[in-house]
Amino acid sequence: MTDAGRDYLDECETTLRRLEAAHEMLGSHRTKPHGTLRLSVPMAFGREFLAPMLRHFLGDYPEIRVEIILHSGKLSGSLDDDLDFLIQLGEPKDSSLRVKTFPPVLRRLYASPKYIEARGLPADPSALREHSCIGGTPKSSEVWHFKSAAENQTVNLLPRISVADPVIQKQLAADGLGIAQLPVWTALPGVEAGNLIVILPEWQPKSLHYHALYAERSAMTPKIKVFLNFLERFIATEYDPRSGHYPFLDIFQIA
Repeated sequence: MTDAGRDYLDECETTLRRLEAAHEMLGSHRTKPHGTLRLSVPMAFGREFLAPMLRHFLGDYPEIRVEIILHSGKLSGSLDDDLDFLIQLGEPKDSSLRVKTFPPVLRRLYASPKYIEARGLPADPSALREHSCIGGTPKSSEVWHFKSAAENQTVNLLPRISVADPVIQKQLAADGLGIAQLPVWTALPGVEAGNLIVILPEWQPKSLHYHALYAERSAMTPKIKVFLNFLERFIATEYDPRSGHYPFLDIFQIA
């Protein structure tokens, strides 16, 4: 196929997808949401949140199929043509896509008891520079932001280990390799098991948000609307499927 032919084929496929979306919108008043929902989500989000709750969504909407692609969480302003939307953690870059923001993901600092026994507790966030920290970006240094009831602190760190997956960060912290900023949900099982303890509980690390990015043409597609509304009912609320296992009502409160 020539370059011109490939460009023509791409344009035809895009047009067909727009026609499919328009057809779904036209039929939304007389039919239930249906069709294939293609989405890309961060690996940790897929494992910890989406997998446990997907059966509820599919039970409510039996005419929808779901295709899930897991990604590393790296931020992007683009959306592949074969995706209906993607979910990312952190502020999205400038983009022509529409953005839906979900409630904040609360985080705390965690370390293992054996790490604290060996290295001691930091007195405040600035003391983290003298500790082994577990970072979340593939950079030589990171900036961590904290707030307390009285002040804010910003700390520049050189992590001993950096990995983007919070589930791996949790395991490294539980193994005594350092202090990690973890979503409360991710750390709860380790806290209950005694493998992790909260460090500097009076200091709140900067909360993050999950964002759903989708194209303008998908804005009113019934399958997109019902899925995003379904997520909003559960993410970081008392109805979150993970809350049933842990009696920690304060995880829904921002310090």
